[in-house]
Amino acid sequence: MADPVDELFLFPLREFTAARDRLAAQLVAAKQRDRAREVKGLRRPTVAAWVVNQLAHRHAAAVRRLLDAGAVLRRAQYALGRRGSADDFRAATKRRQETLRELRALAAPLLREAGSAAHLDDVLATLEVASVDPAAAKAVTSGRLSRELPRPAGFGDAHDAQQLTLVPSGERTPPTRPATEPKRYRAAHVAAKRRDRERAAEARRLEREAARSEHAAKRAAERVAARERSRRELEQRVHELREELQAAERRLRDADGELARAHAEESAASEHAGELRRRAEAVRAEAEGDG
Repeated sequence: MADPVDELFLFPLREFTAARDRLAAQLVAAKQRDRAREVKGLRRPTVAAWVVNQLAHRHAAAVRRLLDAGAVLRRAQYALGRRGSADDFRAATKRRQETLRELRALAAPLLREAGSAAHLDDVLATLEVASVDPAAAKAVTSGRLSRELPRPAGFGDAHDAQQLTLVPSGERTPPTRPATEPKRYRAAHVAAKRRDRERAAEARRLEREAARSEHAAKRAAERVAARERSRRELEQRVHELREELQAAERRLRDADGELARAHAEESAASEHAGELRRRAEAVRAEAEGDG
């Protein structure tokens, strides 16, 4: 039966916290309070850690090839310190780099899925340390990382023996980390924590800016809505005024017609009156002549 905690780390990164809280609530309801507290205390993975977890779950065979290549490289390094074959060491180095390139290609779409391609170096650093450190390998294959691991001292994009800490000739025991390496790990861990704090501070700053921008956008949207209402009202008023103007123009044309008819009637009446006066004068003149 699948462990529900393993399934948590398979969720999309943005859904991790909500899924964790749901699982904790389910455990509380099942009276598993200690387990619920453990689940509630799980940290949301960083982007790099989430990608490594996905590689462990979705591409377990590719991760296993890297870890096997790392084990072969460690043995070749140890043998080289005892005058072993340099060719074997170079072949082991090449194989390890090939498996890292394979995982790099597999990590790219996962980074896009997580919404950030800026954490590839942290992903590769975690895979590198897993290839040289059995404890780190176990953490990586568990698929439950909450943060990336610091890059291992002495390893990296190694292509020859000079870039590794070699075992002196005649050494009978497997190589161990130099005494200064824990300090380097601690320093890397401190640096990683500092980067996390800086990223968290930057995220908070961006969130504040986003909140201010959202508020400004809301106010601007309100102003746009008010302007649109005002424009619709003005457009309606213009339409009403155009209708009123058209009605007034019709009345004006009617008035012009009536005025023209009145002028014609006045002219006709004037002419008729003149004609009647002329006829009256003629009749009067004729009557005086007869007298």
